[in-house]
Amino acid sequence: MKERVTNTVYAVADEGFLSVNDYAGHIQTFKDLLSLQGIKDLFLSSIGKLYYLVVASFGLFIPGIYICIKKTWIMLRQIFARSDKSQEQIKQNQKLFYLFVLLSMFGQFVITAIVCMRPGRLDGFVYGRYNEHILPVFIGIGLLAFCESKCKIRLYICCVIVSVITFVITFWSAMYSGLTVMQGYFAAGISYLSNDWNYHVITEFPKAFCFGMTLVICVMTCIYFGIRSKKYICSLAVILSIEILLTLCLGRKYIGPFNDVNYDNLRITEYVKEYDEPVNYLYGGGFQYIDLLQFDMKDKKIEIIKLQDIENRSGLTEVEHTLPTKGFLIVDQGCKYLEEIEKKYQRCTDSYAFILFTTK
Repeated sequence: MKERVTNTVYAVADEGFLSVNDYAGHIQTFKDLLSLQGIKDLFLSSIGKLYYLVVASFGLFIPGIYICIKKTWIMLRQIFARSDKSQEQIKQNQKLFYLFVLLSMFGQFVITAIVCMRPGRLDGFVYGRYNEHILPVFIGIGLLAFCESKCKIRLYICCVIVSVITFVITFWSAMYSGLTVMQGYFAAGISYLSNDWNYHVITEFPKAFCFGMTLVICVMTCIYFGIRSKKYICSLAVILSIEILLTLCLGRKYIGPFNDVNYDNLRITEYVKEYDEPVNYLYGGGFQYIDLLQFDMKDKKIEIIKLQDIENRSGLTEVEHTLPTKGFLIVDQGCKYLEEIEKKYQRCTDSYAFILFTTK
């Protein structure tokens, strides 16, 4: 049963991806953690994740995590003191929230740091995809902590120092990794200005850091003067405006192009829905998979044919004779057997990632 589910869910995944979610892969990971190299890799990975959390939160992660640790420590002391006062019990229940948030972030942080110990892409050094889910909570807690702090300048300097130190270590790790691929949507909080298609560590990492520190300075300065002048609404409005502008920037950079590609690919299903014919997909390893088209055609199943299986059977010859003889055939753009396929099928329409054929 496990093998069947694995083959169904990870039909196009290689062994490297499958091992991440397999017992053998986890055992090997824990073995690596016991070695000196594994400890070093985990340390560098943790530093990279901390750098991302600090910069992506405008520096507010530092006061946020500090107040969570402080409240949790006070709660634990009260528990072991066995105080029965009702007022202290209420305060203790309030501190449970900070314990929950702290443990949630700690668990996610550790898992991300372990999984990305030896990244295969540059975004793996900072990988904020999963830590971002709870980051807004720490931004809110950090904002309140910064407002209530009596040492705002000292707290601000601490945020800057942590940001600089973690950046230097992460930059050094990325620069000597030899990696060149960057998928910025996995580290969106520092990828506002990055050029993911032509990414150079030596220029893009410092550029992201400088822009991130500019945001840290702007947000914390806005909070500081808002508190001093007691214009809290104005200060909050500026911060929200920055957040909205950054969100629009990321949406235009990442979400927009994906939506355009998906919209163009759905032209395939619009054509197929008009006919009651079987649909087959010749998968040859293209960057787009058939999942979106299948989701759009809920009442019609798309049969998947792996090109690799056909090649193994036919020995790379007469591929067109092994394909279905009836219905539609979807192939990837750039398929190396297009000439052979066009001998047997008639081209119906093209999309960004697919070509739709039908039998002649």
